[in-house]
Amino acid sequence: MKSSLPRYIITWDVNIVLKFLKDLPSLDTISLKFLTYKLVMLTALVTGQRCQTLKFLDLNYYDVVGDNVCFRIMNVLKQSRPGVHLNAVDLKKYRDSDLCVVRTLEVYIHRTAHLRNDHTQLFITHSKPFRPVACATIARWIKTVLKLAGIDTHV
Repeated sequence: MKSSLPRYIITWDVNIVLKFLKDLPSLDTISLKFLTYKLVMLTALVTGQRCQTLKFLDLNYYDVVGDNVCFRIMNVLKQSRPGVHLNAVDLKKYRDSDLCVVRTLEVYIHRTAHLRNDHTQLFITHSKPFRPVACATIARWIKTVLKLAGIDTHV
């Protein structure tokens, strides 16, 4: 029998993470590692999607629509079922360029273009050998950002 108590009783303050991301070096000078962390965290916050969905963001299935970016998910996901599939993942431009997921995405795609070879999955490892990442890696990156921002992740 399942407990009626919620699994987590503590929530963390998103503003702490946003301040950490905003205080990172500018997109022109940030390391690939921290650029990757920033994009993963902003994408997770903006979309609220599972790590599996973030893993399946693919450069072959994204479109720029005005100031926004739209990724179509072409894979079967945990939440997929017959007749029901996930809608497109939309990333909207934000007025603060230090926290804008679209601007961060543009820089990330440009910085990783020569590292990708034939890999079209959006998120790749930030060190050699550069290859697509697993869901567990994305989850670890998110947890790393939370820790670096000062969020207690041991709950």
